[in-house]
Amino acid sequence: MHLLPHPASVRLPGASLFSHTARSIVGCPTGGSVHLWKMRTEPLNPRLLLVTNRQCRSGFTLVEVLVVIVIIAILAAILLPAFHGARRKSQQTASMNNLRQWGVALVASLADNNNTFPADGQSSGANIHLDQPEAWFNRLPPYMQEKSLLDRSSTPPKAGEKSVWINPAVPVSLNKEVKENRFLFCYGMNYFLYKKDKFLSLPLIEYPGNTVFMAETNQINYSVCNPTFIQSYYGEGPPNAPDSIANFLFCDGHVVALTRKQFTDNKAVTNDPIDPQFTFVPYTGATAN
Repeated sequence: MHLLPHPASVRLPGASLFSHTARSIVGCPTGGSVHLWKMRTEPLNPRLLLVTNRQCRSGFTLVEVLVVIVIIAILAAILLPAFHGARRKSQQTASMNNLRQWGVALVASLADNNNTFPADGQSSGANIHLDQPEAWFNRLPPYMQEKSLLDRSSTPPKAGEKSVWINPAVPVSLNKEVKENRFLFCYGMNYFLYKKDKFLSLPLIEYPGNTVFMAETNQINYSVCNPTFIQSYYGEGPPNAPDSIANFLFCDGHVVALTRKQFTDNKAVTNDPIDPQFTFVPYTGATAN
């Protein structure tokens, strides 16, 4: 006997995707019995398929929240010092680039002025000769396509601005001291290189590559630098710590980063007759202003 499929077992277009089959035994009218597959399509209970909002929401336990907080704290402790170090390194690079530009201006200025250095521009006490053309802050900026400090007297350089005048690490809190006839100097000229209207010439310097021309400071109305004026903002430790770092421009135009311990050493303010590694004194017997 050939069994034909029950009509209900034929899947019709549009039939429910959620169905189940039931098998039943149907009696044969001739007396025998045969097994027929009876397919019937029944939609499942929607309540079995849909999940209520209450079942969807799974809140965090207190322990889970505390674990997340601890993980975030650990990551912050690891990453924040790295970010801070990267920021300080970026600032140091920017300040070194500023000094390099001052160095290029210095070399060009020496060539145009018979190898004589500019004046330091410092007057007595906390005063500067703003209108002195030969002061470094007036003589060198035009070589960098910058305005002299005299030309910027109405809009003086301030901490936070991006220019050759400003060391990025200098705190903006110093700006409150920048007032009329008071200027912020983030870089200062070596005060041994000029002595009251006496311009020092390059040939007189015994070791130009080891003699400081300019260094990082943060002085108000002091256009000069000496070991006590220098600010060492960089390095891994706190500012002005023994291992902190400051950048220096030398008389031959190159820039070097030195630790505070290196530039506060006694040899830094004396001239070794052999070959000093680092000095403020341009020649034997030279004195400050």
